[in-house]
Amino acid sequence: MILAGAGVAAQAAEVGQRYVSAFIGQSEADIADFNDDDTSYRIGGGFRVNENFAVEGYYVDYGAAEETYPSPPFGEGTVTVEATAFLFQAVGLFPVSPAVDLYGKAGLAIWDGELCDDDPDPFFGKQCFDDDGTDLVFGFGGNFDISKQVTLRAEYEMTEFDDLDVTTIMLGLNVAF
Repeated sequence: MILAGAGVAAQAAEVGQRYVSAFIGQSEADIADFNDDDTSYRIGGGFRVNENFAVEGYYVDYGAAEETYPSPPFGEGTVTVEATAFLFQAVGLFPVSPAVDLYGKAGLAIWDGELCDDDPDPFFGKQCFDDDGTDLVFGFGGNFDISKQVTLRAEYEMTEFDDLDVTTIMLGLNVAF
């Protein structure tokens, strides 16, 4: 009951509104037999074109996923995967109440990644490989307008950087100006 009252009082985001955003969450990297997660963050902003459409741009750091493996007789090796990206997305919004929107989004991720294998075997040692590219990114989520200027967001996003599947679950805030 309290949340319902707060939602009605919050008012929906206005058409033509610009906003800055900050998110924190968890990303998961999955490639072949490697699967790990880490904290990720995203900063950026957007523009609400109309009630049902917005455009957004972000910088995202997916963190560093890490996994160890046996390297007899030298001990354990470590594989680390790191990735960052610039995201440019179109957002389709579906208002379900004056203060709540559900949305789907699609766009491009211009990414840069590094895979490092730190093998204790002196023959192999540490080897790092850099890669970059542009791939599609998709997601969905929901907005809850706390006030005319502040919106709480929750979203799930997925992309594939070559053979590396990356998913994120994030919570964030939009601040309109």
